[in-house]
Order: sequence, then C-alpha cells, then structure tokens
Amino acid sequence: MIYLYRNVTGKVPRAFPDELLFPIERIEQVNLGDKILFLGYDLDSSWVASEGKVLLTLYWLALEPMEADYVVYLKLINALYHVWGEQESRPYWDGLPTNTWHKGQLVGDTREIELLPGTPPGSYQITVNLFDPYRREELKPERDLVLGPVDVPRREPPPLSALDIVHPLEVDLGGTANFRKVRLLGYNIESGFRPGDNIHLTLFWQALAKMDQNYTVFTHLIDGEKRIWGQKDNPPVDGFYPTSGWEAGEIVRDQYDIPISPDAPPGEYQIEVGMYLVETGERLPVLDEAGQVQDNRVVLGRIQVVGQ
Repeated sequence: MIYLYRNVTGKVPRAFPDELLFPIERIEQVNLGDKILFLGYDLDSSWVASEGKVLLTLYWLALEPMEADYVVYLKLINALYHVWGEQESRPYWDGLPTNTWHKGQLVGDTREIELLPGTPPGSYQITVNLFDPYRREELKPERDLVLGPVDVPRREPPPLSALDIVHPLEVDLGGTANFRKVRLLGYNIESGFRPGDNIHLTLFWQALAKMDQNYTVFTHLIDGEKRIWGQKDNPPVDGFYPTSGWEAGEIVRDQYDIPISPDAPPGEYQIEVGMYLVETGERLPVLDEAGQVQDNRVVLGRIQVVGQ
C-alpha cells in the first residue's frame, strides 16, 4: 500500500499501475483539480438488508498541500438522480481535514450511508463531490465520480414513525371494503413555490394486497377551477418499481418533481394524486372506511404559489 511516494523529481505521480494499489477492491483513479488523486474504494453492501446501511472506504492521495477544507458529499441515487440516502463530512469522520494533508499522503476515508426508510429495492449508485463551504469552492474531478452499483433488496417495512412523514394521511385506493389495494400514508413537499420552480413531492404508499396490474401515479398541480398548472405522471419510483412487484404490507417511498408552469399566476393551489391504468385511463377509486367510493383522486393540502 502507498503511504508516501518519493522519487528523484519530488513529484507525486498523477497515476499509478493498478498492481501497486492492491488491496483496494475497486480501483478507479480520478484526478481532482491536480490537488487530490482518487485511487478507488471498497464497498460493502452486506448491511443493506439488515441495517439499511452502505459501508464504503474511499482512498485519497494528496498531490499537493492545499488550503481548502473540503467536505465530502455522498448521495445514493437512482438512474434519474433522485436521492435515496446521503452523508457528508470531512475526511475520516471530520478527523482529518484536507488542509492538514501532506504532499503524497494517503488517506483511507471510511463512511456509511443510511438509506431513507421505504427505499424500494433496485440498483443504485453513489455520487461523490468535494466542496469547501467556507470558500464556496468545488474541487472538480476530471470526470464524474459515480460509484457502484449498490443493489438494494426488498426489506422489512419500516415503522411509520421512521418515515418522518410531515403530512400524514390514511387514504385507501382500489378494491372493496374487505379487499383494498393500496394506502396513501402521507406525503412530504418542498419547493420555492414560484412559477418555473419544481415541487419535490414524496408520496408514501403501503401495499394492502398483491396487485396483478401496473398502475401509473398521477400528480397534478391544480387551481380552484381544477385547471392543471403542472403535472408528473409515471409508474412508481420513476418507473423502476411497478406496482405488480409490490408485496402486501410493503411500504414504498415514491418521489416526484412537479414543474410549476412559468405562466402560473400567484395564488392558492392544491395537488391531486392517485393511480390509474394507462391502457384504459381508469383510476383507482378512493374508498371511505365503509368501502364506499368517495372520489378517484386524493387532494392534498393547499399551497401558495408566489410571484416572481
């Protein structure tokens, strides 16, 4: 293993033969601003099923001394860059800031990313970025640092309290009084709520029965006259986890970015959500406690779109 590289020139090489980097599990040499060389990483996903955590060790080599105090930002993402877990700190659990590194110093930087509760099974990747928050300076790599893949299996449903649902609901869709298909447990919402902004909406679903059809989720921003000023329709989890794959009792976190029309006038709006079959356009009915059909959509709380 390399700890300090010395040669007659006094310069740290910008690349090494792979055989010198053993036993790093995944060698991937990337130069970051001619200040740090990323050598590779070890990835342990064996804790995902039981603990909901990804463990990894990043290997950095200081090419030159630096004044910047970089924070390492990790994000667990799917193919559409929605975030399903993140971690940030200075190297070595804040114990080894980059502005203390010596030229040629090798740093093993162990970290863990905790998955958001309700993260669905699938294949994910990890993005790595370095940023000095004081100087507001990013250390840009010669190419994007994307690690993985990380395979997430189906896990036991988390307790509802672990989901951190800001707006809890309990609305059942589809079926009959004694056989309901899916429950909307609630939602979280983030946005600047200005024309042209995106509304980041997270829906929390629970499968009440095994479904043999694939439903599409609709999310519509509507005004008081039910005119649509923004929408995002797709199968759950960006299309990567269709409802026919859900198991009864499973909880699914489901993220959407709804664009607010640039022409949306300031005022009060609501978001309506639900599920439908693409083939027929038929929506799943919304049921009351007795199993009677109340509507074919769930109307979420009111929001205020402000002027530019």
